[in-house]
Amino acid sequence: MSRLKNAPDFLGVGMQKAGTSWLYEQLRNHPDAWLPKRKELHFFDALSKDDWNTRRQRRALKNIPELTSKLAETSAQDRDLLIEELEENLHFARTINDLDWYRNFWEKVSDQNKLIGEITPAYSILSRETIRLIHDDLGVQKIVLILRNPVERSWSQYKMMTERKSNDPETVYMKDKLVDRGRAKTILENWESIFDPDQIFIGFYDDIKLRPHWFLEELCGFLGLSFSKELFPKAETPVRVSRNEECPKHILEYFKSEYQTDLDYLANRFQGHALGWKAQYS
Repeated sequence: MSRLKNAPDFLGVGMQKAGTSWLYEQLRNHPDAWLPKRKELHFFDALSKDDWNTRRQRRALKNIPELTSKLAETSAQDRDLLIEELEENLHFARTINDLDWYRNFWEKVSDQNKLIGEITPAYSILSRETIRLIHDDLGVQKIVLILRNPVERSWSQYKMMTERKSNDPETVYMKDKLVDRGRAKTILENWESIFDPDQIFIGFYDDIKLRPHWFLEELCGFLGLSFSKELFPKAETPVRVSRNEECPKHILEYFKSEYQTDLDYLANRFQGHALGWKAQYS
């Protein structure tokens, strides 16, 4: 019997609001890939945040009775999938979430022969210390990072955050948790300081919108997955589209001033789409 995996084969680390939900849906339906029922585990960004762990546990404890009651009504064909989801929630409900918790989560994956992955865009802004833990202690081999125009990315996150009444629309756009997730230069430097270039797939949100099958073919080549258009029948279907709303001038000017260094860096390094980003917002 082959050795159980105690870490994912790849991590999707963002950027947030750059197509990671779309990516999750595409890969989760690939016959040779396995991703958790819950898209974002938020393990590494929550290592020192007891409130995040508590919310994850409460959510799991709420799901367990409902899933258990469904078992009696489920056909034999769907039973295995439901049991897998139940086991996943039982794991989330554990009160101690340390590295052993994380390793054990992957060891429980039923089909160890599949490519196993996790996508949590909050990982984009992890510290170098945590990134090194992922590389050295867990031995994760591949990283997937999708870049998006920092100005438009942050406006999209602003719209998402202001759907919650707890966020003040007049100040939330200046919060570090929003602005820092658009600092592409810092994100790239941190991940590339630990992982080798051939271990990191860098894609562009623009390609997801303009040529999604091409994007997926490139990604599958990197991950070692088979590719055909038939494997991704919903590639051209958007996921989690934000509300259509024009960015107020004062917020737009703030984002432009915050991201000039990133726009310059991306344009100089990648050319292509990033040159258009710089031309639009410089």
